[in-house]
Amino acid sequence: MIIVHKVLKYTVSITILIPIYKLDVYRLNNLKYILQHLSRCSYPVVIAEQIHTTSTLDLSEYANITHVKYKNITNKFNKSWLINTTTNDITTSHIWVVDCDFYMDFAKLCVDESVYSKYNFIQPYYYARDLTHSQTVKLHKTDTPVVDCSQPELKQSRLINIYGALSYIYNKESFIEIGSMNENYVGWGYEDYDLFFRVHGNSDMPKYYIDKTNHGYHMYHNTSKEIDSTGKKNYKILQSYGYSLQNVNIILKKYYYMDWSFE
Repeated sequence: MIIVHKVLKYTVSITILIPIYKLDVYRLNNLKYILQHLSRCSYPVVIAEQIHTTSTLDLSEYANITHVKYKNITNKFNKSWLINTTTNDITTSHIWVVDCDFYMDFAKLCVDESVYSKYNFIQPYYYARDLTHSQTVKLHKTDTPVVDCSQPELKQSRLINIYGALSYIYNKESFIEIGSMNENYVGWGYEDYDLFFRVHGNSDMPKYYIDKTNHGYHMYHNTSKEIDSTGKKNYKILQSYGYSLQNVNIILKKYYYMDWSFE
């Protein structure tokens, strides 16, 4: 049941969608930092909140966003359900999903129009660097953070660490055609990899466009035992479909990072 519903009508081609649920102090501060910078870009922004009872989150100070609240029948977070539900209400041709703990310079995304016509799924960052708590606090005090992509930790990272649903763009029509997000994944974790495998399918060609000119930060947040527990359950679901995380490495190396070496 939708408790707050707004008709989302925009003329631009992309809407930024940030799904949220029960934000702790870490994720709330991260979200506010993101929202401060989203005013630099022309995309409309939708904060989609899954609630069980009543939301106490006040985002009224951010004039450039639409805060939409959806009520699920359970008190368990279902990110896939929330994204699917919100997708039905967004009328732009493309939707840019961004986690509330991921920051990049959103205004710098410059993808040629020909890319949108060729690829239905786009990943607009090259590397998501995990920050410690102190690094995140320092980041929140800066205006234009920069990641040096030549650093050794990037060169030595496994490919699997580059891919994730921290930030990705999909063509709404194509997204629906492949079944949207798999709602069997409850809580956080592995719903992004499930989507990755279903996008690529058995086709012997790249289905993503990865913009290697952009990069971002995965900001620090607390990880509860509940999140760890749901992650383990979701991993078993991923395996039940016959998907292997090692295959993500293989696909990424074959199609996107041919010169990459990994263990």
